[in-house]
Amino acid sequence: MFVSLRLLLIAVVLLLPVNAPSTAQISSQSSEPSAPPLALTEIPIFVYHHIDNHTSPWDVRTARFEEQLTYLMENDYQTISMEAYSNAIQNGEALPAKPVILTFDDGFDDAYNVAFPLLKQYGMTGTFYVITGRVGQPGYLTWDQITEMHAAGMEIGGHTIHHPFLTQLPTLDAFREILGSRLDLEAHLKSPVTTFAYPYNDHNFQTVAMAALAGYRSACIVDMHTGDQIFTPYRIPRNTVTPGESMSVFELVAHRGYRGHQPPPENVAKIGTPIAPVATSAK
Repeated sequence: MFVSLRLLLIAVVLLLPVNAPSTAQISSQSSEPSAPPLALTEIPIFVYHHIDNHTSPWDVRTARFEEQLTYLMENDYQTISMEAYSNAIQNGEALPAKPVILTFDDGFDDAYNVAFPLLKQYGMTGTFYVITGRVGQPGYLTWDQITEMHAAGMEIGGHTIHHPFLTQLPTLDAFREILGSRLDLEAHLKSPVTTFAYPYNDHNFQTVAMAALAGYRSACIVDMHTGDQIFTPYRIPRNTVTPGESMSVFELVAHRGYRGHQPPPENVAKIGTPIAPVATSAK
């Protein structure tokens, strides 16, 4: 009963609308030159699953991925982490003029063998969401690889222990999946893990509250559900990169940000918008 009540209270806090500050208010928080305020959806966040030369709906060919990195580099985009994104959203910290976030789901071994070397080659970083219960299994990252990637500046995020449909699990089991992933990663990395991604884009009000309660500062979805009416740091949409996606589409998303279902504009937080505090100290 106590856990359910606490989750309900957190969900209410997360759903409260927020008011965006003025440009002057944001600029006063940093001496760094900054661009006009950006909405959450205006910062492009891409999600990949596989970078290789296989053929499936989730495999982006290596040459196309390198072409995308080349475009970002030549057009002055700078990769940032989800932690930097959270600091901008919640604290108004300055971001590069053209920020972009590259995320990689599931922790497949091509993240280390292909994506990681290319990111380093182009001077970029990525955020890798790891299914901790599959670490070390064939086709997945090992703990040594994850540790090396983290030490090289890559961000590591939670993606549950077993990659279940969270909304179909009993509440306690779903919470264990979300929290346990963070604890597994922190035990190996000896560093805070602050970002999470929901498997299968499976999220609802309760799982959003659980991500906050589990100690994350941000949580990513893939696309907004039609019932999602408010963007929060625990319901951040991303753009899936598909193998057949043309460079013109990639360039458009990089320029415009999230292109999926949109909630009312007044419910989209801006950079520098204070987010209502959420209790996230559960261990």
